[in-house]
Amino acid sequence: MLKKTYLLLLALILIPGISSAQTIDVYIKGVDDGVRTTKQQDYKEAVLFAKREAIERAGVKIKSMTTAKDMVVNSDYIESKAKAALMPGYNIIDIGYSADGTYQIVLIGKVRSAVSEAIDSKGLRYAKSLYDMGKKSDAKKIINDILKNSQEDGTVAEAMYYQVLWKFSSDPAITYAKLEAYYPDSKYVGKLKNLLDEREAERKRISAEKERESKRIAAEKERERKRIAAAKVRKSKRIAAEKERKSKRIAAVKVRESKRIAAAKVRESKRIPAEKKRKIQPVKQKYGIDANGTGIDGQFYAFDTGVVMDTKTGLMWAAKDNGSDINWRDAKRYCENYTGGGYTDWRMPTIDELAGLYGKSESYQATQRNYNVYLTELIELSTCCPWVSETRGSFAAYFSFDGGAGFWDSRSYSDGARALPVRKGK
Repeated sequence: MLKKTYLLLLALILIPGISSAQTIDVYIKGVDDGVRTTKQQDYKEAVLFAKREAIERAGVKIKSMTTAKDMVVNSDYIESKAKAALMPGYNIIDIGYSADGTYQIVLIGKVRSAVSEAIDSKGLRYAKSLYDMGKKSDAKKIINDILKNSQEDGTVAEAMYYQVLWKFSSDPAITYAKLEAYYPDSKYVGKLKNLLDEREAERKRISAEKERESKRIAAEKERERKRIAAAKVRKSKRIAAEKERKSKRIAAVKVRESKRIAAAKVRESKRIPAEKKRKIQPVKQKYGIDANGTGIDGQFYAFDTGVVMDTKTGLMWAAKDNGSDINWRDAKRYCENYTGGGYTDWRMPTIDELAGLYGKSESYQATQRNYNVYLTELIELSTCCPWVSETRGSFAAYFSFDGGAGFWDSRSYSDGARALPVRKGK
């Protein structure tokens, strides 16, 4: 934001009495108006006041004052309107903001003051009056007319000088070369050369100031870039550190959970055998079973002698069927001759006894045929259908653990039929 700045400037009325040119050295401290805006604006204000004081020290008083807003009228205007000006090559030392809040600089250089030069040509005097009134286009026409039509060498040389002075020449260097070539003895050759030298010196000074300012801005940008880059690096390191801490925290939690699960498994592995032994012991005592338990499934208890005890019905079953196709008569003989667990009173089961094994809550794949059989896994069926003891003439029944029902077929039928021995427990 540009703040409205009101500077005391311009409208210069010179105090008479300067009769000859003079040059003085100046060392001036410039201070802005104390109203803080931007660094660049406050710097310009301090330089402006220093230049004004330098001109006044040359004996040219800036007596009448007016105002300008936002530095629209700048310090160069003071120098162009006053009958004194800073000579090229002056230096400005930038001090910056002081403790009281004002912006300060130091100006070191030379100031030249001189009375106005008399214009020799009558036409040029009229052109100057037009120029001073701001009618530059009319003044330029007079200059061009003199250069084109005048036969007086002195007047032409003088017009060439003012053509450059008033910046009507499109190429001052060519104008000077013509003046030097056509009128080498004219006093305006030296004056124009001095004018061009001063402008060149001023151009170099401005260029140097711009370069210094450019370097200063570039340095500030580089410092800001480095600051931002350093902030990004710090932020990146902070985020990386946070991620690392989080990763370690999660890893530690996983390790603790893994150890907890492993310990629980160890405890469970110790508990299950003990629990199994605790549960099987009463069953062994009740039914007089002299064997080691191998598994428990609800009401069913398996033993290493190849038998499964159903504690709900009191029936003892073979742990698996005969394992191959068999007809009813051979199945009956297989059951009666079975000696699993050291018992000799095995028989063929009834349809109701097999139906008591059927359960919809659990099933497994039969070992030889593509059937899902619904009963405890402690009893292994190789297919779906064991024979039962019920008969009707030449027909006998079998029970399907795939469908949960009994069916009748010829006693000689054997495809998929099996024998599953059973006996009454003690």
